[in-house]
Amino acid sequence: MFIPKKEKYLFEKYAIHINTESFMDEQDKPVELDWLLQTRFPDLLKAKDKTSEEYKFIKKLKEESKDKNVNLLFVPENKRKREIVLEAINRDGNALRYVRDREIVLATVKQNGHALQFASKALQNDKDIVLAAVRQDGYVLEFASEEFKNNKDIVLAAVKQNGFSLQYASEEFKNNKDIVLAAVKKDGRALEYASEKLQNNKDMVLAAVKEYGYVLKNTSKEFKNDKDIVLAAVKQNGNVLQYASEKLRNNKDIVLEAVKQDGSALEYASEELQNDKEILAVVK
Repeated sequence: MFIPKKEKYLFEKYAIHINTESFMDEQDKPVELDWLLQTRFPDLLKAKDKTSEEYKFIKKLKEESKDKNVNLLFVPENKRKREIVLEAINRDGNALRYVRDREIVLATVKQNGHALQFASKALQNDKDIVLAAVRQDGYVLEFASEEFKNNKDIVLAAVKQNGFSLQYASEEFKNNKDIVLAAVKKDGRALEYASEKLQNNKDMVLAAVKEYGYVLKNTSKEFKNDKDIVLAAVKQNGNVLQYASEKLRNNKDIVLEAVKQDGSALEYASEELQNDKEILAVVK
């Protein structure tokens, strides 16, 4: 049974659950051992006297724990070997939170950008580390500081790796043509995270439908009636012909490209073009 010297609330206590071998609070809710030691019983981690009960308890935990994260807690930083640290990280990225070695963290995020969320706050504010992380996994822009969400090098690298990471960029960059263009070229659906101004910019919409034709569905009536945009969209996916204006569904050039891409798109053409011999020849 663990009872803190200074309770945060009445009857605060923790115990190991025999059946699951996990730690529970007084309401039988599971708690992480590393959290418990660091936040509620930090003195245990500082036990030096080898004859003390605290030291013996810590030693027993270290020896018996199957949790590599917890084991890493008990290894003084100056005695941690690179191999030990890397083994712990490979088993569970959470272990990265105990690592202060910049080179290890940098090497880790190059292999797994998502590990950035587990790095210390200080290293999450290291530009080189964040840049390496977003190049490997653009989505981790979510875990970057506001400063880096407003850093063009980092945001551009993130959207080039994953267009959807545009959603985590600052409002300024959601309205930046270079950033948004890079994002929609990677994934056309990223257009939804651009500023309203750029969502209504023809160059952006054109780039988006070229990558993902279904973007046409959520564009304005103006773009659904724009031959350049609709043509690009149906070349990517013929079935988006259904979202084109009535006028363009009766445009032979548009319908021809749509059925070349997918013959089933014929059902969305005008009645007149559904019976056009040249178009029917392509479908057959």
